[in-house]
Amino acid sequence: MGNYFSMETVGISFVILALCLFLAVWTTRLFNRLIKLKALNDESWNGVLTVLKFRRDLIPNILRVAEIYVMTNESETLRNITQAHVHEQTARSVAETARAEAGMRTALAGFRTIMENYPDLKADRNMMKIQEELSGLSGLEERIEKTRRYYNATARDYNMEMDQFPANLIVRLLGFKRATYFEADEQSYK
Repeated sequence: MGNYFSMETVGISFVILALCLFLAVWTTRLFNRLIKLKALNDESWNGVLTVLKFRRDLIPNILRVAEIYVMTNESETLRNITQAHVHEQTARSVAETARAEAGMRTALAGFRTIMENYPDLKADRNMMKIQEELSGLSGLEERIEKTRRYYNATARDYNMEMDQFPANLIVRLLGFKRATYFEADEQSYK
């Protein structure tokens, strides 16, 4: 009878050990997968910030050239661009950056509208180069949209992995937090 008891104990111990080993391997694989997805998400966010920085670096040039031609009654538009520029520089989170990006697109749309009233400004060689970099041949707005979409795709993949059962039971314990989507006003890209 003692022999049977020890075989049963060994069998139970083996099952418990196998279960623990399975959980350890599964948790390690989940952790590594989430690390990979988080790294892709972070990398794609850096791509968004790089493209936005490129445009943001053009803003002082726009303001400098525009101030030469634009009348004082258009100073509100230039002030809007300046404020949007400051908001873009101070944004720290994805949500703040999305709001700042929307503000900048609105301000630049207003600027493009008033440019039509100033043929000399529109014809200025420096302004034409800036306009080309902003929206013309370089396709900057299109690049911003592409990087935003790629970032959102990596955020979606990362969040979906965290939401799946049984991963959703332990991801918070592993220290992972959901990625925030970079929401944009689709109308401004049409």
